[in-house]
Amino acid sequence: MRRLPSYGYQPIDLIGMSFAAFCVLCLLISLLIGVHRVPNGPAWLAGCSAFLLLTYFARFVPPRGPRVLRFLRDSYVLWALPGAYTAAGIVNRSFTSRYFDDIVLGWERALFGGHPHAEFAAHLPYAALSEFLHFCYYTYLWLMPILGFYLVFRGRHEQFRMTATTVGLTFYSCFAFFIVFPVLGPWYTFPHVDAPGSLFIGLVHRTLEHGAAIGTAFPSSHCAVATAVAGSAWRFTETPFAVAITIVAAGIVLGTMYGGFHYAIDSVVGVVVGLGFVAVGPRAHRGMMRVGGWRDGE
Repeated sequence: MRRLPSYGYQPIDLIGMSFAAFCVLCLLISLLIGVHRVPNGPAWLAGCSAFLLLTYFARFVPPRGPRVLRFLRDSYVLWALPGAYTAAGIVNRSFTSRYFDDIVLGWERALFGGHPHAEFAAHLPYAALSEFLHFCYYTYLWLMPILGFYLVFRGRHEQFRMTATTVGLTFYSCFAFFIVFPVLGPWYTFPHVDAPGSLFIGLVHRTLEHGAAIGTAFPSSHCAVATAVAGSAWRFTETPFAVAITIVAAGIVLGTMYGGFHYAIDSVVGVVVGLGFVAVGPRAHRGMMRVGGWRDGE
């Protein structure tokens, strides 16, 4: 029987595989000890195991082909982010029944002397500002696809892969931390401040009410990823494009606090995490390419 040719693993495969394996391990231990049972634990175990298998068999997918298919091959782990985000909010029940907001709020008081997120909107009650910041917050998941399409359709495939590695490391590292250190955030622990606005404030609030994962506040993955995307844009694209991405990224960081979605310390640490992965992303990408043995014939 003829064996399928293996093309090795890309860094993004290894990132997705590591996160899926971590979730599977947590769920298995939780189910075995039965101390803090995860809601629908067996179903989540099956789903995480299926994603683990998907990343395992990615090495058999030919790297060459139409541009759109190459784009999907190079980025499919990022398209799985909504499911991974939801999983983080479920798997974080594996070993604890509590959330660690009290600890994070202590850090925030020590750093800022108070809680800036609770005062930001009240000090700047401007409808135009509110609408812009909520627009930025709402469009956060589109930053990476926009940058990705820009690079791919200009033929910068390796730069796109390096960006995917940087952003993937940022995303999935935050998700893994959510599992071991779940924090609710001010949306669930402080009274909601109705910041002025119209269209986007309503869209953001409805999204949070129906699609938010519980316990995924610290560090802010919004801020970490927005920073990682902006940093990658400055590294790999022209200045006007990078400036536009950076303006939206800055709006996301401010919007997390203005809308009362994150503690200020969530946002600050998120930015630091994003900058860290921007700094190490290219080196990590090259090292993971060697580990994965990836070859695409280019």
